[in-house]
Amino acid sequence: MRLLFIFLLLVAQDASAWRQKTVSKGVTWKTRHVGKQRVNVLEVDKGATIRFVHAGGLKRTSAMAEASNAVAAVNGGFYTGKGEPYALLKIDGKLIKPGDDRWPAIGIDSKDRPHFKPKAPGNWDEVAHALACGPTLAVNGKVQIGDLYNHSNDRHPRTAIGIARSGRIVLVTVDGRSSDAAGMSFDELAKLMLELGCESAINLDGGGSTTMWLKGDGIVNRPSDKAGERPVGNAVLVMAQK
Repeated sequence: MRLLFIFLLLVAQDASAWRQKTVSKGVTWKTRHVGKQRVNVLEVDKGATIRFVHAGGLKRTSAMAEASNAVAAVNGGFYTGKGEPYALLKIDGKLIKPGDDRWPAIGIDSKDRPHFKPKAPGNWDEVAHALACGPTLAVNGKVQIGDLYNHSNDRHPRTAIGIARSGRIVLVTVDGRSSDAAGMSFDELAKLMLELGCESAINLDGGGSTTMWLKGDGIVNRPSDKAGERPVGNAVLVMAQK
């Protein structure tokens, strides 16, 4: 816990210590390693947007990103052994999986504005693109851990998505399950998302699925599976605006 406190203090007070790179207009990648915490961050501002992609089976995040001409990507929400989403997934107005009351979701409307719902049942008609996962990490600028799981105190590799008050979208991966990366609990991840400026945030699929990919750089985190990057059912893509 002391290590996490030091990490969050540095996040808040010393932005210059992040190693960072402009990926494309509106997209910044930042990375930092302090002790046993390794974190990668994508900040998506005006000039770029996010989209969701359904693998139609199981595919690597990097492969889905390359096929879609994305500039960056992270893995998405939970999926079945056949790659079907557990919760709401909507792409270009087409409903892949309807939502229910258990899952929070991030949505993008027709004007590329991000939205958050702590519960997103049905079709979520107001948005053209939506991805649900969980639990919630932050709501209205405060830590709020949803009750989907009972292992929130365990540290694992994590992937998360959040929305800042300005409309900036923040994508985060936290490495873990190795000698130099401890991972984070849900509470620790929620506090990190707040320190990164998010008003709302949800947990995405983590563990061996946790992946961040950049065009020209490839995988920038360290997936925890021994075989490397894990094939997944869906992903979050960062797209440069045309």
